[in-house]
Amino acid sequence: MTTTKDGKRDGPRVKYYSNGQLWCKGTYHNNKKDGPWVNYYRNGQLHREGTFKNGKKEGPWVDYHNNGQLAYEGTYKDGKEEGLWYYYDNGQIEEQGTYKNGKREGSYVSYHENRQLWREGTYKNDKQDGPWVAYHYNGKLEEAVTYKDGKEDGPWVFYYENGQLYWKVTFKDGELDGPSVYYDKDGKEE
Repeated sequence: MTTTKDGKRDGPRVKYYSNGQLWCKGTYHNNKKDGPWVNYYRNGQLHREGTFKNGKKEGPWVDYHNNGQLAYEGTYKDGKEEGLWYYYDNGQIEEQGTYKNGKREGSYVSYHENRQLWREGTYKNDKQDGPWVAYHYNGKLEEAVTYKDGKEDGPWVFYYENGQLYWKVTFKDGELDGPSVYYDKDGKEE
């Protein structure tokens, strides 16, 4: 149910699933979402809630998995992310990072579902920049790499789950720069 004014949506908006369960509830002003909005899953579980201003997300927003666990929370400014965190459906933090004007900026960290650190590094203007590391599910180092302005740059080293060296290579401005060397699981060069 939505009210229209001069052919544009204006006023409360309420929509239901075919099973009668509330799907979404909010308000339109001059054909744009404006004010608080909530969405629900078909089972009645809250899906997401936040506020729109002149059709763009504004202020704090939260999103939930269909099991009720937090999926993400963050803040929007003029429709663009300003800090955002994601969660696995078991409630554990999946990744943390900062957004400025809708672009990733600064430190970024992600985790495996078992809470082990998975990846960490830095973004600059929404591009990976500087050293990045990743870890296997068992906590052992998986890779150590470097980016410059979003491109592979510098030494890249990869490891097997047992910690043994797997591959090493060097990049410059996103292109291979030198030999690419592979190792077997016993550490012998292939």
